[in-house]
Amino acid sequence: MPLAFTGLERINDFSGALEVANELVEAVPASGSFRYWRALDYDRTGKSSQAMVDYMNAIQLFGDPKTVPGHVFYEWAQSYEYSDHTFSVALLAITILIAIAGGAIY
Repeated sequence: MPLAFTGLERINDFSGALEVANELVEAVPASGSFRYWRALDYDRTGKSSQAMVDYMNAIQLFGDPKTVPGHVFYEWAQSYEYSDHTFSVALLAITILIAIAGGAIY
């Protein structure tokens, strides 16, 4: 199924990729990667509120937040920006990343 997800992403079929991501999350609910993939496609299909929840869950499932790539936090912040929340709330994910990294963002 991960190959199906990747194939649908490559042809910009984000609705189809979201369906596959839902199946992957149902099959392996403790996978941070599958939740991250689903978050991306929630965003790409205009479902920012659902994406925010999956980004947060993915980060928690990845384990040590210091090992989570910075772009995951950035995408989480963008979900806030595109939702009904204010810009100051969008900075939450970036603030968490900075706190975790001790100010050393690279």
